[in-house]
Amino acid sequence: NNKSANSNKSLSLPIITVEPIDPPKRIPIGVPTCIQLLIVHHHSPTSNSLQLQFASSSLKGGISLCGPSSIPLNEDIAKPNSSTVVGIRIVGTMSGFYTFPSSSCAIVDMNTGVEIKQL
Repeated sequence: NNKSANSNKSLSLPIITVEPIDPPKRIPIGVPTCIQLLIVHHHSPTSNSLQLQFASSSLKGGISLCGPSSIPLNEDIAKPNSSTVVGIRIVGTMSGFYTFPSSSCAIVDMNTGVEIKQL
């Protein structure tokens, strides 16, 4: 019963995007590493009750989230063309290269339950 805000095929990007800022190429195994995420609101006004949520089952590539799996964004990105930076901590669980899995997170409107999934 998931609702998705990305069903509008006229939009080439999700209305809100999440991208890492200068992510490391490698994550040490067992060592929490801070990553800054840039969250940008591209389109029409949205709720002021938004949350960044991570699904641990979607985290791939030998990394795990180290800390809360949801972060309230409040009014930081409710207006079009607004942005905010959020810090998260991840930990390596396998050796190798790291690529931030944007598809492992979503912006969720806590008032309506609508998910803005990342590509």
